[in-house]
Amino acid sequence: GTVDEEQGGAGAEAFARWVRRQPFTLDTLMVAEPTRSTPVHGHKGAARVEFEVLGKATHSAQPHLGQNAITAAAHLILALDQEHQRLQRVTAAALGPATLTVTLIQGGVGLNVVPDACRLSVDRRVVQGEQAVAVTTGLRALAQRSSPLPVSTRVIREMDPFYQAPDTHWLRQLTEWSGHAQAVVLAF
Repeated sequence: GTVDEEQGGAGAEAFARWVRRQPFTLDTLMVAEPTRSTPVHGHKGAARVEFEVLGKATHSAQPHLGQNAITAAAHLILALDQEHQRLQRVTAAALGPATLTVTLIQGGVGLNVVPDACRLSVDRRVVQGEQAVAVTTGLRALAQRSSPLPVSTRVIREMDPFYQAPDTHWLRQLTEWSGHAQAVVLAF
């Protein structure tokens, strides 16, 4: 059993670290989740990243003396949206298409100040055939290319996707025991 899967996923990660230290190999593993007994054999992974665009503050009456971090972040947001659109054109895998969503944005300190910083967070869902670490590396490079101002990157979470072929003996057995059809989970 694991805990904390809906908030931080720390339970499964701690369990995986523990298993790797043991002198045995697991043949089968079932993680109990609130699926109403549906055997789930796949879910998307995630790459969650925070970008901070750094500008130069000045009074808004003289914007030419500053560097507007929000305006530069807008360039990055549009590039991220274009990347999401590109991902939608890629042939979808069993887990569906990869996605990229800007989920949070914060910037500025006052109505009369050119903002010197703008922070935005993204959630990139990772599908089979991709690795979360490589996805975050790609997002970092996209940010550097897209923003006219310097960008720092903080990786919040990297989790690879999980997918097991539905025709394995273990999944067929779980399907029989549960009485429910197998499924993949497209969100977590």
